[in-house]
Amino acid sequence: MQDGKRLNQNPVSLPSLGVFADNRDVQEHFVSTFEPWMTLENQGVRRRGDDYNTKWHIGHRIPRAVFDSANIEDMRRCWSRENLYAQRARTNVENGKKLALTDAELLRLRSVWPTAAKDLQGLKALF
Repeated sequence: MQDGKRLNQNPVSLPSLGVFADNRDVQEHFVSTFEPWMTLENQGVRRRGDDYNTKWHIGHRIPRAVFDSANIEDMRRCWSRENLYAQRARTNVENGKKLALTDAELLRLRSVWPTAAKDLQGLKALF
């Protein structure tokens, strides 16, 4: 579905945050992060028993749970292209809110840390 029908028909919040130009930019970003088995058609809800490579979710390298949803800068960082990618649905569910990145990976993402995280230990304390 090249018109993005499966990838949230109108992800208004992402373009309105100013981190993506428009819905097409959002779609192109996720497609650029696809693994070979991923398509726009297999994005969606994971069902119990689904194999790893059957569905994908909008993944956050730093989980949404550690960002302050009342802070607009945190929302920009949470929903930035650096923090978002197409992630295996099953892996996304299994990881939940836990920290799944190494210190080196976290340091590379410093520009999208929640505003409350002043250093690496402060970031880890949010988990």
